[in-house]
Amino acid sequence: VAAPYLLPKLVSAEKSERFYGTLLLAEVSGDDALLPLGQRMLDYETQIAALASSLVHGLLRGQPVPNPLSQNVIKVMSDKKSSEVLVHRAVSATGTIRDGNAVGPLIDMLKTARGAKKQALLHALRQITGQDLGSSARKWSGWWNKAKSRHRAEWLLDALDHRQEATRARAAKELDWLSGKSFGFVAGASKKQRERDRTTIMKCWDEEVRNNFVSRD
Repeated sequence: VAAPYLLPKLVSAEKSERFYGTLLLAEVSGDDALLPLGQRMLDYETQIAALASSLVHGLLRGQPVPNPLSQNVIKVMSDKKSSEVLVHRAVSATGTIRDGNAVGPLIDMLKTARGAKKQALLHALRQITGQDLGSSARKWSGWWNKAKSRHRAEWLLDALDHRQEATRARAAKELDWLSGKSFGFVAGASKKQRERDRTTIMKCWDEEVRNNFVSRD
């Protein structure tokens, strides 16, 4: 159970108490801290919100985001009554914790978003999916219709073949973290070498990794 003596600090009016309460809770409570920390991902102080999101991401260790946590963030993000700051916090949180459940709502919001809000939505989508489909909501919707029934790791495997080296590198890093393995994929290698390495990773996914992820989902 999350340390009860720390929980009041997470809702304190004092910024310093919320910050150190957030930091300490993850240290002493582990996975039990996920839901309380999830609330602080939406803190109006940028530093605290970023810290909480990073801690939740680390605690998840590549596992699916718990439904109560996911549902709360998506609800706040999609609520027309939420302040602009709160919506930004929620959008940022979905990307940091790699919440696959948020992809559909993010794309829906992208259809009417402008300026900084649109850029935040696109950044979150790139973080979660490993894809970079530009700024077109239509392209993202088309991709989502085909990809939503697949596991997030499979989206990342697809991204290893992306035309942009930076996108390939991000996908490779995410796959290493998700699987707990170091595949050694070099995003800047020749196309022929990348294809060989991608084939090897896909074989490993099929033979060794998939069962672990499916059982955890």
